[in-house]
Amino acid sequence: MTVGTALEHDTRSAAALRSFMDGVAAVAHAHNETELLSGMCRTLVETGGYALAFILKAGNDANRTLRPTASHGIETSAIELLHRAGGPSDPGLLACATAFHTGRPAIHTYAATPSASPWRAVEVDIVPISHATIPLKLVASIFGVIVVASTDPDAFDTREVERLVEFADMFGSVLNVWQARNEAHVSTLQSHLTDTVRALAMALEYHDPYTASHQRHVAALSVAIAQEMNLSTDEVQGIRFAALLHDIGKIGVPLEICCKHGRLIIHEIRLIQTHADAGYAILKGIPFPWPVAAMVLQHHERLDGSGYPQGTKGNDILLGARIIAVADVVEAMMSHRPYRAALGQGAAIAEIVRGRGVQFDSSVVDACLAISRRPGFNRLVLGCDATIGTEFSDEPSPPPGPPDPPATASPYRTNPPRLTLQQSTAIQLLADGKSIKEIARHMNISIGTVKAHLSIAYKALGARNRMEAVVQAGFHAIVAGNLSGC
Repeated sequence: MTVGTALEHDTRSAAALRSFMDGVAAVAHAHNETELLSGMCRTLVETGGYALAFILKAGNDANRTLRPTASHGIETSAIELLHRAGGPSDPGLLACATAFHTGRPAIHTYAATPSASPWRAVEVDIVPISHATIPLKLVASIFGVIVVASTDPDAFDTREVERLVEFADMFGSVLNVWQARNEAHVSTLQSHLTDTVRALAMALEYHDPYTASHQRHVAALSVAIAQEMNLSTDEVQGIRFAALLHDIGKIGVPLEICCKHGRLIIHEIRLIQTHADAGYAILKGIPFPWPVAAMVLQHHERLDGSGYPQGTKGNDILLGARIIAVADVVEAMMSHRPYRAALGQGAAIAEIVRGRGVQFDSSVVDACLAISRRPGFNRLVLGCDATIGTEFSDEPSPPPGPPDPPATASPYRTNPPRLTLQQSTAIQLLADGKSIKEIARHMNISIGTVKAHLSIAYKALGARNRMEAVVQAGFHAIVAGNLSGC
């Protein structure tokens, strides 16, 4: 290279670097990560004059798999096709992995063997001959890689690569600042959203403690499935919030129907099925950064369109909703219902296997099956080790020991074990000799709701009748004639 050519090259590089800096300053005001990364790719193509550019972001899985996150001049689907066309041994694709794992730029050209280029298999306006892969570094890790492609086989000489590295370093600094700012904002937002979710869950627990407990268990299993599927931390958090609220719409369904002993009639089934729409209506106005309301709306949809409320099919159902659907079925079958004992893990697993690929997403079912084979699955799903046909408690049974000495029970316990405020109130009124009708009038709720609260309380206390419930709760019972009636 002559002195004049070198000076011309330096002048052009300086101008390009200034343009890059202007582009970086512009994309720094992006509202989300996707917008930020897409703006970076656009700057590389429009300012740098490359044929196309895309970013591969490292996943959260053990291998930190690189996946397309943003692009300009090429569709994300075409990038995935490029990977399939080249195969894992393609030298150009190996250059991406090399740059990521070593933290150093990697260059590859197909000039010598153009027919072997995987770029010919994808739909792009201009078929590149060479590309450079530059690691995108954050303060404590490598975020992923930037890939820029050119039709010039000699485009990426030493000076050009240095210029790209400078640009990547500048953008990495912007990304660090943006993430720190965004994390602070998200932390505040999530704190508010967590308070909102907690308030909604408490409202439901006051109305129907069984459903509130069911939501917590479904959320635990949904998170485990999502993590097994290697979803991002952000996606898992969104699914967790949706699962914690998936039955919030039942707050509008009378408790005597939710907890009815025996078969439901058609009218009652239809009323319960309104809870998905009701949940959506309750949540749609809350500014979640994830489609929580939509996941709640769809959690009873099925792949074959047999679900409700809209009969949505296949991939039109959000992945989060497909995960919650499987977790919901498994938890419901493994747990005790007011109207039946637990059916057990075997029956629950058999049900999702039967519906695999028909009603339930195959990958979700497979993830759940993998988790179910590990120790502690019962405790993950139910918060305890339940067995078929038996009651369960929130704590494991202590080992047998010597019998306790006789003791006089305290006449009035204000905090009975595992009971909600309404259940405790109903038991206390029973102990005071009130009838079911009097309890309903005192608590300003229906007779059916009183019976539902008492039924759940009996199970929680391990009582077979109201007298045992009063004794187990630790209240001083006024044994009235109506205590053993209705």
